[in-house]
Amino acid sequence: MEQEEHEESDEEGSEYEDSGSEEEEQVEQEKEGESLESQIAQYEITIKKAFKAKKMAEEVDGVNELGIVYYKVGRYKDAINCQERQLTLAKLLKDPRTERRALCNLGCASKWEKDYDRALECFQKGLDMATSEGDKKAEGKFLNNLASAYESMADFDNAIKYYEMRLKLAKSMRDVVAETKCCASIGNVLHVSGNIRESIKYFERLVVCIKLKIGMLLMFVYTMSWVDDIFILSSEMHAVYQH
Repeated sequence: MEQEEHEESDEEGSEYEDSGSEEEEQVEQEKEGESLESQIAQYEITIKKAFKAKKMAEEVDGVNELGIVYYKVGRYKDAINCQERQLTLAKLLKDPRTERRALCNLGCASKWEKDYDRALECFQKGLDMATSEGDKKAEGKFLNNLASAYESMADFDNAIKYYEMRLKLAKSMRDVVAETKCCASIGNVLHVSGNIRESIKYFERLVVCIKLKIGMLLMFVYTMSWVDDIFILSSEMHAVYQH
């Protein structure tokens, strides 16, 4: 979802720690299920109250959050129902940002339901809006989602086309994180489609981007250590002057 910066190829699977026994695992699953049902029930109450009070902005927030919960647990049809309502309300409110979010959410859920035509339509509309509004971050998100949808359809030519557009945008924004992900995605698509030599070029670029990210991280850590040293020194000097 947009709230998660939901670029489809960047999704991360949940990691579960081994609970040690089947009984303990069952208890954990029951707790998670109860927590989920509790969240859903709470959002439904919020949405009903907002609807009765004709507070569309609050209803939008409620259906957005409920749709995200449904999406995370794989209840894509329920998520789509929420996101369709979100889109309708966003248009009534004339809120472009919320409308873009709804299009992104609806496209993602539709893709997982294998309704690729609808997913592509949502992502293209969102891209057009983001481009016209000059929102580069949102533009990158929709380009990535379009590429991911085409990749799921095994339309590798279009997948590469949109990943390349995303890569060009990332480089213009000096977004090393997005550039790294794009190189990995293009390399993977080329590899799957049998273009091994070309895929190697992107994997090599991926290595360069990763090294750059590590360098930036080390520079940040080094800078922060200097900040800590300066703070300690200042504190010590202040203590000396007080005496």
